[in-house]
Amino acid sequence: MNLDDLIGASPRGVARFLEHAVELGYKPIVIEKGAESNCGWTIAYGVGQLTYMLVYDVEAGTRRYPTKNAVRQETGLKGRFDLLKLRNQGLENVASEMKAGCISPFFSEDFDTEKLCVTIDTEGIKENNLVEFPAGNTLYFAMRLFEVFQTLRSLYGKDGVNIKYLFKD
Repeated sequence: MNLDDLIGASPRGVARFLEHAVELGYKPIVIEKGAESNCGWTIAYGVGQLTYMLVYDVEAGTRRYPTKNAVRQETGLKGRFDLLKLRNQGLENVASEMKAGCISPFFSEDFDTEKLCVTIDTEGIKENNLVEFPAGNTLYFAMRLFEVFQTLRSLYGKDGVNIKYLFKD
């Protein structure tokens, strides 16, 4: 499958992101699932109608989650809170755009990005690994994490996409 076919087969948000990345001069790579690469993970947390997307890379086959303190800092919550409830609210907030298992920071033009904050892990930006993201229907693409950051910032604005450490206590 080539990139044009992937864009045509992708959900609207992913297609929009890929088209914009190409306009910016980046070259997303269509990859087969199971190829040896890092995965670009995105976890959505919801606080009411606000959605916080934490994006980072992990080695294929491993699991890694941001610290509770990082979630607290990103969402602005104080005191005790339930991470599972925050994730469930995040999934509910993005349900019109994507389903569980395909969560990504790539939204269609219809999504209200004023209620969206995307944070990409600083270490991932520094390492700038090639990371794979789901494009729906068992399709995947890969890009360098810095290119993902630049494309998202171009789409959502400087206030909508930030870089912070997600794994320091």
